[in-house]
Amino acid sequence: MGLKDWFTRRDHSPAAVWRERWEKAAQARDAAAAAALRQQLAADASLGTDLEIEYEMADGLDRVIALAAELDAGRVPHLETSHRVVGTDACHFSAPATLPDDHSQASGRVLLTSTRAVFVGGAKLASVPWHAVREAARVHRDLLLIRSADDGLRLRFNTYGDALAAAVLAAHLKKRRPL
Repeated sequence: MGLKDWFTRRDHSPAAVWRERWEKAAQARDAAAAAALRQQLAADASLGTDLEIEYEMADGLDRVIALAAELDAGRVPHLETSHRVVGTDACHFSAPATLPDDHSQASGRVLLTSTRAVFVGGAKLASVPWHAVREAARVHRDLLLIRSADDGLRLRFNTYGDALAAAVLAAHLKKRRPL
């Protein structure tokens, strides 16, 4: 095997295949696929014995399917918060996260409001208004808020459920006009 082959090889293990199926179900928000994935976790010994991350992923998938149904019905979650950075905005999401691209990898909290995404942690404050977000994309546990080809904000969540929910809400909120 050459060096290029080593870097481009694909993992065909049962756990890797399960994760690929999970990613497709997360993108489609497919409840039937989510149920099948959860059933496979309980029944398939070839996936391994340490499935904590996979169960977390399955829980996150169930959570985002329910959230998407609420958004489709016109119901956006509303959280009561007294955080001063929210101000008069409606807050729709709050979760712990880090800024992985910052040299200090600041830990803090992400708040998604009616007008912007905000990261608050230590001495760091990062804010992106929804009208400036070209695209909201999730990669694993990261949410990318892309403003331009060379500008954006990457937020890393502690759980797949938080990352999935934040990505779905961010995509929804960037399409809405502020209240």
